[in-house]
Amino acid sequence: MNSHDFHDLFWGSIQAFAQWAWFMLESSFRNTEMDSRWWISVIGGDMTVTTGADTVVQHIPGMLNIIVVAAIPLLIVFAAIQIVISVFRGSTVGMVRAFVSLIMGIPAVYIVAGLLYTVSIGMDQVSLSILSIGGGDTTGTEAVMQLFGITFDTASNRVLMDENYQQWAMSRDRGNIGGVLFGVLIALIVFLAAFFLTAMMVLRLVAILLLAVFLPIAVYGMTLDAAKGMFNRWLGIVVGLLLAKPAAAVTIKMGMTISTTAPDAWQFAAGIVCLFAAAFMPLLLTQFVSFITSGQDSLDRAALAGASGGYRQGVALVRGGRTGFTRTVRSTGRFMRSTVGRGGARR
Repeated sequence: MNSHDFHDLFWGSIQAFAQWAWFMLESSFRNTEMDSRWWISVIGGDMTVTTGADTVVQHIPGMLNIIVVAAIPLLIVFAAIQIVISVFRGSTVGMVRAFVSLIMGIPAVYIVAGLLYTVSIGMDQVSLSILSIGGGDTTGTEAVMQLFGITFDTASNRVLMDENYQQWAMSRDRGNIGGVLFGVLIALIVFLAAFFLTAMMVLRLVAILLLAVFLPIAVYGMTLDAAKGMFNRWLGIVVGLLLAKPAAAVTIKMGMTISTTAPDAWQFAAGIVCLFAAAFMPLLLTQFVSFITSGQDSLDRAALAGASGGYRQGVALVRGGRTGFTRTVRSTGRFMRSTVGRGGARR
């Protein structure tokens, strides 16, 4: 095998990496949309499976329905503990919340699940709308891959490498083995960035589905004062995941805008950075929203503690003032009586 054969082999590898990067980046937003095909694993229903000439209708029970029933003992335990605590504290509100949770706990699960499904679909549409701003395809693939000098020819169904980009120009030179090896490395980096973005978008969707399945535990936790934090944590993670996709679309769009003003040598770096930044959005936003919700809980606790402390201090001041006033009145009375008594004795 001569040098030209090695070059053709590596050049084919570059095109293969670029084509797979294109396909994965295209599917990272489009194929991770929430729809009935994904949601059926949560809520259940009938699914038609076609294998060759055979068509079979399968009934999917839905894991949410299973967890709703399986977690009913937890709801009863939470309600019983809340009732006992409310009786000892004399809290009517706590008892009412326990009985309302027993009655409305299961319907509340399905109401929240429906809202989660609707909002998730809305976030997907917002993400695609952001990517389609300014024209071009709705997935943003064409604009992003152009940062790396890669375009897609729909007629031949293959990617084209823009030889005006230095890395592809060096790779296309059949007498430059080092240049084609460098091109393979560049194409591999682009492939890994696109793969990581796609994997994180799929992970985001699967995480939303799993959180929807375990929603009954979070909702049932609202029954007990000590367990209310479970729903807050669940809500914080879900909100972060829902916002992650629009935030990733904004990051990619900003990266494309910034790269248009950057020198050619830095366009590749801008594209890689925006892809990895978009991929990390599910992790960043879940941590950020959880931090905000935990901080809000801390503020609420601090406010309650401050209010109760202020109330105790106020009561102490009132009691102290009343005691001091009483002592002053008594002392004044004794002084007046003694003064009057001495005056009478002199007469």
